[in-house]
This record gives sequence, C-alpha cells and structure tokens, in this order.
Amino acid sequence: MAPPANGGVVNWDSPTGDYTYFPATDYCGPDSFHFVANDSTVDSNLASHEFLVRCPTDRDFDGINNVIDPEPDLHSDDFSDGTTTGTILDRADQWIRVREVLEAESGVTVRAILGTNPATVSACNGSALLNLDAGEQVGITCGSVSIEVIDGPVDAVLVGSDGTEISVSLDASQSLTFYPETLVMTTPEGQADIIVTIDGQPVIIPGGNSSPVGIPIEVIIRPGADDGAVPVLNLSSNGVVPVAILGTEMLDVRQIDVTTVRFGGTGLEAAETHGRGHYEDTNDDGLVDLVLHFRIGALGIEPELSGTLTLYLTARLQSETPLAGLGEVDLRPPRPAGRNGRGKGANN
Repeated sequence: MAPPANGGVVNWDSPTGDYTYFPATDYCGPDSFHFVANDSTVDSNLASHEFLVRCPTDRDFDGINNVIDPEPDLHSDDFSDGTTTGTILDRADQWIRVREVLEAESGVTVRAILGTNPATVSACNGSALLNLDAGEQVGITCGSVSIEVIDGPVDAVLVGSDGTEISVSLDASQSLTFYPETLVMTTPEGQADIIVTIDGQPVIIPGGNSSPVGIPIEVIIRPGADDGAVPVLNLSSNGVVPVAILGTEMLDVRQIDVTTVRFGGTGLEAAETHGRGHYEDTNDDGLVDLVLHFRIGALGIEPELSGTLTLYLTARLQSETPLAGLGEVDLRPPRPAGRNGRGKGANN
C-alpha cells in the first residue's frame, strides 16, 4: 500500500477492507492512497481510494479558514484578515488552502494541493498575482506586498499602481517586499540575488537591497569630475548637483520624460530643478546624454550622515517604461555650529 500524501492509514483489515484514516495536523482537503490485493498467488490491479477531509475551521469547504472568510457559510473565493486581502481567481484542478498566520498580527498562507494545472491567486488589491502548482505554498502580507515562499519555486507577477508589471520566480525560503506606488523592492540581507523581468528585460535585485525597480541605466554624478573618484557632496551647500543619464545604442535619452525623473536617497525625492535638463555628450562616446540638476537639500539625506552613500535615480520613458540607476557620493556633513569657513574656532 502507498500511504496517503496528507495523512496515514492504520488498522487495515485485509478480509473486510476496513481501515482507519487520520489526516495530518490541521490538514483539510483531498487525499488518497493506493493499494493492491493479493490472494497469495498474484497481485490485483492497482486500486485507489480518494476522499475529502473536512475541517471545522472551514465550514463551507471552500479551502478558506472561517476567520478570514468574509462568507464562511457560502462557498466563495475571497479572503481577508482585515489587512491582507485576496481572491482565488482560478482554482484549476487544485485544492487551495488559505489560512491565517497565527503567530503574526496579519498575513495569510496559500497552498496548492494535488492538482496538475497551476491555480491563480490575486492578493493585495491586485498588486500580486501568484501561480501555484501542487505542493507550492506562500505567505502573503499586504500593506506593502510581502511574499515569503514556504514551498517553491513560485511564479508571481507584481503590479505597480501605474500598471507596471514585474515578473519574478522565487525559490523556497526566498522573500521580497514590493511597494506598488513607488516600484521599490526590498530583499532580506544575506538572501541570494533575485532576477525580475520588466518589459521582457531581466533586472537583478541583489540580496539585502532596497531600491526602485526599473530597466537599468548608467548614471554619472558630477559628470566631468575626476575619473574613477567618488564625487563629493557637500551637505552644507544650498546649490545643485549635476547628474548625467548616459545614452547608449539601446537608450535614446531624448525619449525620457524629464518630468518623471526623481533623484535622492530612495530615488523618489528631488525633481529636476529647472524641469527640463539639457543634452550633451558628457563622456565623448558620440552618444547624447541627458544632464539634469537637483537641489542638494531636496535629496532626502540626513544631515548627520557622512562617508559613502548610494543615491538612486528613477525615470520613465515617454512609453511609460520604468528606468532606474544609481551612483555613489562621498558625503561632507554640514560644519558644526560655532566654526568659521576654515574650520577653526570662532572668536568669542
């Protein structure tokens, strides 16, 4: 006998065929086992026994626990714990199990069981579309969109508030947090890199990273400064810092919508000072670059910071395709109060 996938069989009585089945802890849904009979001479054909395990935590047997089921007495597809919401869009031939996360204030787990075709689940007001094959399980929390793969890999499409679609495949134990309004994605420190796809182009999200997601572009802060040196950014200055987006054979910077460009600590802060920028070939490669200027005080940098800091730039093409780039600066914090321009003590 091949034992059930989600439980066990005991007290098998060969003459009568009676047995006792017990489900795995907290398991609800379909299960089966396979067996053959033998008359001491030959085996019979393989036979199967299939059945459904009901749970008191799922009264309407739709796979959604009562406490997160808006209609616990009517078979339905929606779930909500007050913060994390979603809908089973297509069950296919899967049994879908949706449960609350008991050890957390919010969040649910979604698991697919036994089927051969992937089920589709929408979560967080359509900001995440999950495709689940049998045996795959994820934890989801809304607010921002947090996905943790318990059993994988799991394929997902993340949808920004502007309609941008980002495809990603996460292996077991991988997780990410996605902010639909800003297209920022974060991954835990120490986690392997994640590759997402935007408009058919792969984009690498390094482990421990928190940055906007977009087609990579090359950004030069203070173009024309010393080659190879990290440019200095004086936080005492009330001026502007020039930034160049380099044109390539694949990127015509004249197609960038300058009104969408943002630059700063997260790539969401400062807009171009003059609202237009200008075009020039900053690196003498024969390709046009876009030069922009940003107020230093609008970059969202804490004044007490010093040392090397990564700044992010985000933008969109006129076709709405998102772009993202980054560059490092060497911070010079504001001078302490009570000191003059040469850094010596002021006269009393």
